[in-house]
Amino acid sequence: MPGSQRFHRRFLRGESTGKMDGRDAAKAAVFDFARRENTLQESIAVPLDRIGNPIDVGGVETQADDVWHDSPLFMKLPQTADAFRWIDTDEGPALVCTPLEPHARHLFTTRRWTLGSATPGDARAWDAVAHAVGVGRATLVRLHQVHGATVVFRRTGGLRDVNHLPDADIVASDDPSLALAIQTADCVPILVADIRTGAVAAAHAGWRGLAARVPQETVQALAHRFDSVPADLVAALGPSISAPRYEVGADVRLRFADAGFSDDDLARWFGDGARPDHWQFDGAQAARDQLEASGVPADRIFGCGLCTAEHADLLCSYRRDWKDAGRMAAVIRAKG
Repeated sequence: MPGSQRFHRRFLRGESTGKMDGRDAAKAAVFDFARRENTLQESIAVPLDRIGNPIDVGGVETQADDVWHDSPLFMKLPQTADAFRWIDTDEGPALVCTPLEPHARHLFTTRRWTLGSATPGDARAWDAVAHAVGVGRATLVRLHQVHGATVVFRRTGGLRDVNHLPDADIVASDDPSLALAIQTADCVPILVADIRTGAVAAAHAGWRGLAARVPQETVQALAHRFDSVPADLVAALGPSISAPRYEVGADVRLRFADAGFSDDDLARWFGDGARPDHWQFDGAQAARDQLEASGVPADRIFGCGLCTAEHADLLCSYRRDWKDAGRMAAVIRAKG
């Protein structure tokens, strides 16, 4: 197949030349240009190869069969924290946490994946998520998320009903044949791996979950069921809504106060809002602090630093898009 054909099929998500769906990179680039954003404040473009490494574009050969034509090299991706890197997949860009990679296969998807625009409840959108970590949909463990702190365990050799999604927001396992997934669109996605036992966990933490101590419950669940020691854990926090974009009312702050969090905690997590009795809530900081308070070393807790509400072309945000928001997945798999 000529290189130009392959380019169009990849770049236009498999559509013929001249057709394009509204979520693709070309539209995002025009959108940025149309907004006349200040280029000094724009995200840094990071060219990637098929395994996520930066590419020397100037050294690309011009033959029609060069593989770089199949990769969205010039996709504009925001700069992330040093502990994270972008990778290119068949579905689109995804994030991985470099310190977590040696201990568990994992990734955080973006809006450009099928899941980012799928009809709610469409299980087929999860096929690509499962494939990305080397399992089938039947061995991708998912949850019916209810903004709580209930934990589901999946032990090696245990039986389960693949068609049942339990009401829970935390899932943990030591079975390398399974992948664990949660979905978010502003809430904090947390992936954890035990570097000693190999057990892993995925947790969904919105403000209700953080008030219910989801990070702490995740650490305790791994310790209780898989003999994990907090000092042996590595945790990665994926994209979530940032404090400047997330104003909450007095009821949210009161929920944390009633849960027994200290005044120092509340001062770190709730900044002054623009209106009386409103605050800017920092969920990522709350998750990090709770993990550290549970015994996870501070230098083994990694946040990507990306705000879901700020990157409309790349990340899903319920606060920004409401019912039209898609979903992103955080998925992790224990290494055998």
